[in-house]
Amino acid sequence: MKVAIIFFEIFLKISSERKSRTAALNAKKKLEIEVTDLTNQNEGYLKSKDELSKQLAKMQRLLRDLRNDNEEVRAEKDQAQSAAR
Repeated sequence: MKVAIIFFEIFLKISSERKSRTAALNAKKKLEIEVTDLTNQNEGYLKSKDELSKQLAKMQRLLRDLRNDNEEVRAEKDQAQSAAR
């Protein structure tokens, strides 16, 4: 009888360990999927950031060109006013 009880206790312990191992593997799989999703999301954000950086640089060049044009027009206007006097 004692042997049967010992075997039953060992069986319960093994069953519990299997359940724990299965739960741990399932949690690991979920975490791996989450890491993959976050990695993909991060790659998308990096692409967006790069595109926005390019657009910003383009807008900054355009603004610089417009300021230069404005300064040239203002200088020409000042020259024309000086010549008219």
